[in-house]
Amino acid sequence: MELENRFKNVIQDMDEHCFVLELSTLSNPLRSLRGEANAEKNNKIVDLLQYELDALELYTRSFVINPQTYKRRMPDFIDEYSQEKLDYYAERFSKSLNPQLKSRYGDILLDYQGEKKFKNKYDIFCNLVPALLQVARLATKEKRDEYLYAIDQLSRATELCLRYKKEDLLKQSIEEIADFLSGIGSIYSYRWVIEPSDILLKVMDNSKMNLMIDREITQLALKKLDEARDFWLKEKNLQLHRWVCSCLVAWNKKLQQPINDLNLEIGLSFELEAEHQQGRVEKTEGVKAGFLQMALRHYLNVGATNKVNELKVKLKKAYLAEQENEFKAVMTPMTIPEEFRQHIERVLTWYRELGSVERILEALARDPNLIIDVSELYLNIEETFKEFILGARIPTSVIADGRRIAQATEYEEQKELEFKRKYCWRLELQSIFLLMPIFGIMKAKGLSAGSLLQKYLDWDFYEPKRENLIRTGFERFLAEDYISALHILIPQFEACLRDMFFAINIPTTVIKEGEFQHEQVFGEFLSRPEVKETLGIDIHKYIETVMVAQTGWNIRNDIAHGLASSVIFTLKYAMIILQLFCMLFNFKLVKADLGENS
Repeated sequence: MELENRFKNVIQDMDEHCFVLELSTLSNPLRSLRGEANAEKNNKIVDLLQYELDALELYTRSFVINPQTYKRRMPDFIDEYSQEKLDYYAERFSKSLNPQLKSRYGDILLDYQGEKKFKNKYDIFCNLVPALLQVARLATKEKRDEYLYAIDQLSRATELCLRYKKEDLLKQSIEEIADFLSGIGSIYSYRWVIEPSDILLKVMDNSKMNLMIDREITQLALKKLDEARDFWLKEKNLQLHRWVCSCLVAWNKKLQQPINDLNLEIGLSFELEAEHQQGRVEKTEGVKAGFLQMALRHYLNVGATNKVNELKVKLKKAYLAEQENEFKAVMTPMTIPEEFRQHIERVLTWYRELGSVERILEALARDPNLIIDVSELYLNIEETFKEFILGARIPTSVIADGRRIAQATEYEEQKELEFKRKYCWRLELQSIFLLMPIFGIMKAKGLSAGSLLQKYLDWDFYEPKRENLIRTGFERFLAEDYISALHILIPQFEACLRDMFFAINIPTTVIKEGEFQHEQVFGEFLSRPEVKETLGIDIHKYIETVMVAQTGWNIRNDIAHGLASSVIFTLKYAMIILQLFCMLFNFKLVKADLGENS
């Protein structure tokens, strides 16, 4: 009997609390009493105390404060509550005089979606909304300044009124929101103009209830948003300035008013932030570039073409300044593992023992030691990400020559970016430790432009019109004039590849306006399924990474546009191109059983 009386006293004390920010702060006396009830094995009191604790410690959500994740007010597990527990909440909802507790019990009952039966939900709704509005008033009373809590209650009340289509209660809810908005700028900070305005906008989205937002309330919301926009711009709180501008855009769309100037102002706010950098003392070009990138994305989204072109220039300048002044070249000594050293020596010994240059050139096209196994590398990256899961979650950008050429935020994007990084690193090692020494072996055995050209002359897809250019390219290669060699050989490699596919009846062109045929952009051509299938995954990835991948070497495109760095025109990269030629010249025209080419 004593435990039951103490339980009633604890409940009475809870009911007498005026306002608390977190209901869970009322739970300590309940926990203490539960411990005593457990000791005395009073299961009834233990259950009642647990019911109260479960209600106090629930995490609620708001359809305005959590717009991206909101589906229901309460967690799904309340649907598993027992009949006894729901009956207890129904009794507390009807008897409690504390509006916070009353709204919590009502929220549980109204959001319950299980199979148990209890009091009519409409009656609960009619009593819950006034309690929510009362809590909203309490949250802002006597300088409590719990504005987000108040907004949450207003949000819930409005949501329920829209769901149950109860105009008189919705009118009360809207009046409370209007009163709150009226105090913005005088009583409340301009920070709190956004969510109440969003709630009113949600009402306007409801075709059956939107007339509840009259002209006077609309003008009040627009006025307060406009005041907030000017205020945060003057205060240089540009994040809030952009947020308010976005709210104004949403309102103007709903009211069918112009939004172009507001969209441009949001973009300008990003540009101003690029200079202000949220007030930080030590400003950097990297942070500047980040905000300019956001401005560019915004201008692209709103179709501001002139600003897009302007931002391209600003952004490139910022990235170049960042590379010049803030990036650091980090050099780390690398120790070659003995096992790898022995592998290199075995491969090179094998090439030394080949009897002629012709046999070495043949081996270059087929040797599995000189082609990266793409599937194995992807598996290696999967294993790495499993061990270092954080690395797969951190957004990564790639900056090259003043341009952001890639950004990975999702797992698959991160994996692809890491693949390209490791693939290029392996290509570097392969060229330095294998291809360049093999070139020395071939020179010692009498390598000539004629022996290289003969591979082309014997190729099934030989085209006489290319012979002179390819010969010249090989001659410049052997003369160590890698600038001339690569400027000739890389376009000719692409041309030879197109010749091969044309010969097997795979078109290399696309039809453009007017039924004119144009050679398909090389990168797009390589992305075609039939091209990938014909080349095979390993050779296709090799060509793609070296020639056209933005996150690879992209040599073909950089040379074509005059953007290639001088480091490209060296034996290390030239040997890669030579090996690609050897692989390409290894493809043969096979006669099918029916006599057709395949």
